[in-house]
Order: sequence, then C-alpha cells, then structure tokens
Amino acid sequence: MNLSAKPIPRVLPALALVLFGAATGFFVREVTSNPESPSAKVEPADRMLGNVKADGVSLPAAPQATPREKEVPMATASPQPGQQWKTWLRAALGYGPSEALARFGKLPEAEIQRYLAANSTDPDAWIAAAYLREGKPSFREAALRFPEDPAIQAHLAISTDDPAERRSAIEKMRHFDPDNALADYLSALDHLKQGRQGEALQDLNASLSKADIDDFSRPLMQAFEDAHLSAGFQGLDSKVAANMSVSREVLPQLIGLSKQLESLQAISDAETAAAVRLAGLKLGQNLQSGEYELLIDQLVGMSIEKRFLNPSSDTNRLNEIAREQAEIQRLVKIVPPILLQAPPSLASGYVERWKTQGERQAMQWLEMQASNDSKP
Repeated sequence: MNLSAKPIPRVLPALALVLFGAATGFFVREVTSNPESPSAKVEPADRMLGNVKADGVSLPAAPQATPREKEVPMATASPQPGQQWKTWLRAALGYGPSEALARFGKLPEAEIQRYLAANSTDPDAWIAAAYLREGKPSFREAALRFPEDPAIQAHLAISTDDPAERRSAIEKMRHFDPDNALADYLSALDHLKQGRQGEALQDLNASLSKADIDDFSRPLMQAFEDAHLSAGFQGLDSKVAANMSVSREVLPQLIGLSKQLESLQAISDAETAAAVRLAGLKLGQNLQSGEYELLIDQLVGMSIEKRFLNPSSDTNRLNEIAREQAEIQRLVKIVPPILLQAPPSLASGYVERWKTQGERQAMQWLEMQASNDSKP
C-alpha cells in the first residue's frame, strides 16, 4: 500500500571507535539494546572507551582486560614517530592512562587553517575541518561555499539546531542526491517530531524504493588523513587518527526514527501499521547493506530490524541476526590484542582493508594473518 493513503493519529512525543573493535563492541551492544534519542552525542574518544552518556543514562565502559589480554606489552614512555596509535589503543582498552585520549579527534585551529588553505576547493576538507575543531561542528561556512554539495547539506541537517535551516538542508540534499534514502529518513524524523505524520509517511513511502543510506563518511577518510598529515602526524598515526575521527552522528538520528516508527505502528490501523512495519524493516536492512560496512552500522541496523520482526513468524531471520551478532562480538574481543602486537606492515594492511573493504573484512583478515603466523 501507499504509506500516505490514510490519515494517521497524532504520534505521542517520543558506534565507531569503530576501527578498534573491543570498545566499539561494548558500546554497540549497549546502544542497540537501549536505543537513545536523536539528541544523543557520540564523540570519538567516548566511542573508544565505551563510556557514552545519552539522555542522562551512562552506558557502562568496557570491562577490565582478561588475564590473557594483560600479557600484551605496554607502550614505552616515548613512542617512536608513527607509533603513537598504539598508545591510543592501549588507553582505549584500559591498558594505559586515559589522558592519551583527552583531546583526541581535535586539531589546533592553526593546523586546521593551514590544511584548509591548501585544500580550499575540496568540500570534504571543509567537512573534516568542522569535526576536527574544538566544540560542536558547524557546517554553515561550508554550505555557503558549496551550496550544491549533498554531503555538506547532510552534515548541516544533522548538526543544526535551527528547524528552518534543517528543513532547507534536507530538501537540498534530496535534490542533489535523489537516490539516497538518508534524506527521506531525516525528513521523516523531522516531520514526526513536529507532528506532521502525513508528510513523514510520504517520505517513508519514497524511501522504500531506495537501497542506500549514504552519510558520506567514506570519502572523509582521506580528508581526515590528509588533515592529520598536514598537522605533523606520521606513518600509521595519521591513518589511525583519521579512522578514529569518523563521526557517526547519523546513527542516533536513525535510532530515533525507528523508535518513532515503532510508536506509530502501535497506534495505527492494521493496514497502515503493516506499511510502517515495512518501512522500519527497510530502514534496518539498509543500514546493514551499505558498502562501507562499519560494524556499528551493521549492529544498529540489526537492532532496528529486530524491532519490526515478528517473534513467532520471523524466527529464521531472528536466528540469523543472533548468529551475526555473536560473530561480531567474537571479532571485537579477539582483534585488538592481535593488533597491539602486530608489526607496522600488518597493522598498515589492516587499516587499508578497513578503508577499502569494510571493518568486518579487515578484522577477519587480521585474524587469519595471526592464525597463519602461529602455525609451525
């Protein structure tokens, strides 16, 4: 059916560090079992430490290392250039002082200005600069410079507190990237929060024919790396710092939308509820099918999909999701200790595969390399 076919009653108000699995896994497990509102903020260091606060609820940090994991050698007091990333990872996993992460994901303004001066015509550079500055990112200057860039409009729509600015950014994003379901989802959430159910259902109806949710994170990887190189980071430090700077601000938005849809499904007539359920399933599946394949995206997508599956009739899919979740949790437990002990060439291979093939593929590759190295 067409989602906008019937009037709908008014709705009541209603991942990660992704690169290094352990902290991400604990954060994702919590946030997907207790989805937060769209106002939740997930900062890079918080993702690493699994110490996220949202809606006044503190999510638990990663547990203490097991005795076997504690055998991982500690960092030296003064890491060699290009080896600072191991200090960051140790701190994230609880092996080292958290001060190593205190200002992680930010660069001095002078370094940002130098980077922008050399990359002034690159929209991705302006997006990266907004995230690397102290404080809440602002994309207004970038939007003025590149008004037709859908990536900038997407980041502006997610970050702004101005309703008119948000609506304008969403519509521009939809116009310049019509095949991207993200604009439909952000628009639907915005309409539902304002009580405009009819408009939201039109957005959801439009999203059903689209199989892609692109939040434009992947092109930012090189921009983040270039910014850190410009600021003096060397070797793997620049690559790892770039990956750890990736923002996942879109995920709380989509979790919030799923909660709104769940509420709407509960108060709608049978035909409309079935259509809303279909939109919720599609939202969860789209998050899992992205080319970039971040684990946090996959797990949040699974959590959203489960909200709209029938426990009695969808048992096969529910069992499949349970197996996928168990495999991801296994990977995020065993990979960080392997990475901590990896030589630079192996760690570099892992990071490159993370960028080009997705996080899960990279973790499986690293596990296989470690297994091969242990064979006599």
